[in-house]
Amino acid sequence: MNIKPIKITNNLNKIKLNLAPSIINNLNNATKSNINTISSNNEIEDLYCLVDETPNITNINLNDTTTPPELPLYSYDKNGAISLNRPHPKLTQKMTKLVELSEKEGIPIRVTETVRTVKRQNKLYNKGRDDEGNIIKKEKVVTNAKGEDYSSLHHWGIAFDICIDEKGSEYDEEKLKKVGELGKSIGLEWGGDWTTFEDTPHFQLKGYGSSVQVLKDEYQNPGNFADTWNN
Repeated sequence: MNIKPIKITNNLNKIKLNLAPSIINNLNNATKSNINTISSNNEIEDLYCLVDETPNITNINLNDTTTPPELPLYSYDKNGAISLNRPHPKLTQKMTKLVELSEKEGIPIRVTETVRTVKRQNKLYNKGRDDEGNIIKKEKVVTNAKGEDYSSLHHWGIAFDICIDEKGSEYDEEKLKKVGELGKSIGLEWGGDWTTFEDTPHFQLKGYGSSVQVLKDEYQNPGNFADTWNN
């Protein structure tokens, strides 16, 4: 599916096909007008990460305010790689709660990314690397996880990233620290506590081990993991 950049305005309904319906239903009231105009291709791609490579979505009507049909839990790309179409239900609940708490504290936040496709993860992995995967610009490296290895917790639907929803303060460290404490207060693990790779915009569910290897050993791939969510 070819994605065309579009201008997003302060209307969450207009991007509902770019996020999982389960998130939209929970975030409609919590975020109000917290989705600002998207100005960069990276942010547009973040919003589209849940429908990129999903063949059944062909037309997006930005004026349609009806609830879209729910996507399957996961999809396969042409190489057989599995990408989830929405995050774990528990993550959605905590993500919604964090948006609400942050708003009450006067720190509006925007969820920039939840699940990632294999294609999206590989694009992030390639930043700062040459074609062989060697690091050539360390300051541009954002992840050590390859897409096809399912090595990011974003692949497994149990992680999300945020930014501060204020122009010019999107990654203000002091505000991110305050949001980090709020996240921990509701049982989320915060990337700002990591010592080897500090990631202050990152949050994830607890209870799935200290690394993605625990999930890979038990479930092999994100699809098998998602099949257990309603059990």
